Amino acid sequence: DVEYSISPVIVMHLSELQEITGNRDGDRANYIIAQGKNAQSRLEELFPDSVILSSAEYQKYSIVSDKKIFATAIAVSVISMFIAVLFISSTMILSINEKQKEFAVMSAIGISRRSITKLMLYESIILSVLGGITGILLTILGIEVVNRGAFYYFGNANIVSINPFLLLIGVGIG
Repeated sequence: DVEYSISPVIVMHLSELQEITGNRDGDRANYIIAQGKNAQSRLEELFPDSVILSSAEYQKYSIVSDKKIFATAIAVSVISMFIAVLFISSTMILSINEKQKEFAVMSAIGISRRSITKLMLYESIILSVLGGITGILLTILGIEVVNRGAFYYFGNANIVSINPFLLLIGVGIG
């Protein structure tokens, strides 16, 4: 029922650990890390008054509770989004400038300016959606590669995860 880690592990009584660390007055342990089948449900049964978090929940908790990490993550996200918007805008402007001769030919054969504008708008939307879908696929592939690499090298399978809602937001931003 219990699985053991491939990492070196020592099991001792709390009193022995307190003796070694010199902490005889109280318990300094904030977290207990456990792995195995049904470990979370088993710990919840054994310690009903304690908060038991999965690895992903603990990572989320540690990021949100550490204000510096949370602020850095938000800043990086905002800057990345700003750079992406500038990149897409400049690419579309360059595309429009390159197609000036095509637009002149279209106007000469009687295509209205409004139709040409619609054409460019549709092209921009299609490229943005395709870019968003490609980003989602690359993100899912990257997560899988990192998680498999982490499992291969460290024995920990899920170090990277993403909320599916964030993937939809990525397409929306695109």
